[in-house]
Amino acid sequence: MHKIIYATDLHGNKVLFQKLFAEAAKNKAKAIVYGGDIGPLETSGLKDRIENQKKFLLDFLLPKIKDLKKKKIGFYCIMGNGDFKVNEGILVEADKRGELHYLQMKAAVLGKHKIAGYGFVNLFPFATKDWEKPEFEMVQREGIRTVPVERTTMSEDLAALKMLFDPKKTVYVLHAPPFDSLLDMIYGESHVGSKAIRQFIEETQPRLTLHGHIHESSEVSGSFADRIGRTICLNPGANPYADKARFLLLDLDDLKKIKILEAK
Repeated sequence: MHKIIYATDLHGNKVLFQKLFAEAAKNKAKAIVYGGDIGPLETSGLKDRIENQKKFLLDFLLPKIKDLKKKKIGFYCIMGNGDFKVNEGILVEADKRGELHYLQMKAAVLGKHKIAGYGFVNLFPFATKDWEKPEFEMVQREGIRTVPVERTTMSEDLAALKMLFDPKKTVYVLHAPPFDSLLDMIYGESHVGSKAIRQFIEETQPRLTLHGHIHESSEVSGSFADRIGRTICLNPGANPYADKARFLLLDLDDLKKIKILEAK
């Protein structure tokens, strides 16, 4: 048995993060896996928002992760489109110190399993573009960026990601959900997920993929889970602005056992 708790899109909500840490300890999870959108967004000016996210990582999240480590609970994460990439170095350095596992375009060991991550998402309507990429053909849109543009597409990145480990034996944490699934539906029932990620899943057939980004999808579709071929795909959903989220407790050795933990 290798129990983990999966959560995503808490956007700096300390109440929900505290509940996440408490559930991990209560359920004797081996690790928390976090699917992106870590930091808060509530301040108005760009400089203040960047600094606020930096403070959240340094003053709140990293000390809490050190406490988790004392309880032998690991922390595996990616960033998401709500996170400013200029602060990514904080997680990279924490990874180097062995405090957490930062999974962006990297793979790590989780028990007897492999886990890898990817935080970029397909084109979206919000102003911050650090984690936005075209899916198949290189284009660049105007918007707020805190780091230089990467000159690769999502499909090119995912092709490189699958070379790290055998995809069929790897858990992937992918912030964007697959297009045309139960995990990418917004109000109005439109599908807004990534076609590149869907193609990646269809072609590689991982055991498990973990997603986020579309907070309301499980509410709209009525499901936090979908299946693409043999791959189980999950997006628990969250509403951090109303202090609500779902965490998923699952056993990586037996994916038939998935328990919803409601945080509210």
